[in-house]
Amino acid sequence: MKLEMPKVSVIVPVYKVEKYIEESIRSICEQEYRNIEIIIINDGTPDSSIELAQKVASSYSKTLTIVNKQNGGLPSARNVGIKVATGDYLCFIDSDDMISTRHISDLVNVCEKYKTKVAYADFQLTHETNRYGENITHNVTSCIKHNILLRGFLVRKFKIHCCALIIDRKYLISNDLLFDEKLRYGEDIDFMWRLFPTLDSIAYTGNNTYLYLQRSGSLMTSQNMERVITLLDNFKITVDQLLSNYPDDRQVLKYLYGKAALAFYRTFAETSSYELFEELLIKTNYKRNVWKVVFIGNIKLSLLTISLLVSPRLFADVVKQMKTR
Repeated sequence: MKLEMPKVSVIVPVYKVEKYIEESIRSICEQEYRNIEIIIINDGTPDSSIELAQKVASSYSKTLTIVNKQNGGLPSARNVGIKVATGDYLCFIDSDDMISTRHISDLVNVCEKYKTKVAYADFQLTHETNRYGENITHNVTSCIKHNILLRGFLVRKFKIHCCALIIDRKYLISNDLLFDEKLRYGEDIDFMWRLFPTLDSIAYTGNNTYLYLQRSGSLMTSQNMERVITLLDNFKITVDQLLSNYPDDRQVLKYLYGKAALAFYRTFAETSSYELFEELLIKTNYKRNVWKVVFIGNIKLSLLTISLLVSPRLFADVVKQMKTR
């Protein structure tokens, strides 16, 4: 029997978040779970974010481990955090998000209960006018087996946010699972799809304790388009490797690239001009990328794919209407 609860390393990359960092750090300091180390990765932020984080932590008599690095983006910051962490488990908290007081205790408890290497909590979307979200508790824990996890994650039955995970640190390192530092967009989905096929099962807390901040005014630009193209190119390599390494999962993985591409196109259509969206489609040979999704066995995804194949304009109109509902 363990005399002490496992140690959890909370990794917080920081870059230009002085407007949000205080509430984020406060939510970590107020965790019910006590055996925590808070690791701040200063990704070359030019503002006062680090000083504000230190001020909040000091008010709770908490010590921050601060690692300074040149700006390299979120994947590289998280990787640095993984390498310096000393906890049994680790989790990632984005520095403009918050977590409910029971978030880490819930995650550790279900990992220990079901003897899994990874667990996740639900997330809820919050806004700048209400960063604390709603206190909705389901409290029905479960253990999701490998095949159900992969299929459910593919079709979004399980909506899993990378920052709502807790992961066994030694397992992550032994499987050489780091974030792809070439990516400046979509690094979370790439990371989770390299992680999940390695798992026998994943534990689920049943509670929406991760508070994800939706910032207003985020628009896709030509620069973003190049990042999406980079993601599509690199994710194709990831999927090919998964198909080679996990042949027993082929019935799920054969749809993965098309489903991911459809999701990337959807996000771009929601947040860009139609002209820019059309340019992205042309540059990436979209029909070749998504046609398999018609046969994925999910009516909503099949219809959405058909609308894109038949009329990109219709697809763009549909997804923008869906977003406003």
